[in-house]
Amino acid sequence: MSYLKNLTLLHNLLSGSIPKEIGNLTSLVVLNIHSNYISGTLPPEIGDLKNLEKLIIHSNHLSGTLPPEIGDLKNLTRLSIHSNHLSGTLPPEIGNLKKLKALHISSNQFIGEIPQTFIKLVSLKEFSASSNNFTGKIPDFLGNFSSLVTLILQGTSMNGPIPSSLSKLTQMQYLRISDITQGGSSLDFILPLKNLTELVLRNNNITAEIPVDINALTNLEYL
Repeated sequence: MSYLKNLTLLHNLLSGSIPKEIGNLTSLVVLNIHSNYISGTLPPEIGDLKNLEKLIIHSNHLSGTLPPEIGDLKNLTRLSIHSNHLSGTLPPEIGNLKKLKALHISSNQFIGEIPQTFIKLVSLKEFSASSNNFTGKIPDFLGNFSSLVTLILQGTSMNGPIPSSLSKLTQMQYLRISDITQGGSSLDFILPLKNLTELVLRNNNITAEIPVDINALTNLEYL
């Protein structure tokens, strides 16, 4: 099976853990086992899958911390680990995944701050990190992700204010930020986001007035 490129076993009743022998599948490009009952930890041998482009393991019962070896997957374009029981801090090695276009880590038990090394993930188009226990502020460097189309930060436990640098995300279509504590936020950052179709800003301690130019967001369908 060393020549296997695609392992897709989604929406089944698979249980047990991911074996460390997964690292022997060195030709693997896609590992998609989401929506099962897989438990245990993600083995560090996952870092041996140097050709992997998509790691889709969300909606399982995985627990423990993410191994730093995940940063060895330099060809990864999609990392979907949301809706598990993963915990601890995010390994800064994820910042090595410069080809990453989609990063979904919502609905886990992650703590700490978003690592500064994430500043290198400039190819991101989708980033969701809701329903975790993060600390610190929403990183200002998110404004450097010029290709970002989707940003979802709801129930993250992060502090405000919402960084004004988000005004640079002119490709943004879906923006959801909620439950930000501390620091009054302004709404001016949304005015340059002409491609927005969905905007949710709930419970964010927004102190400014609604900008009169909000009607210029002509693509907005949901507010």
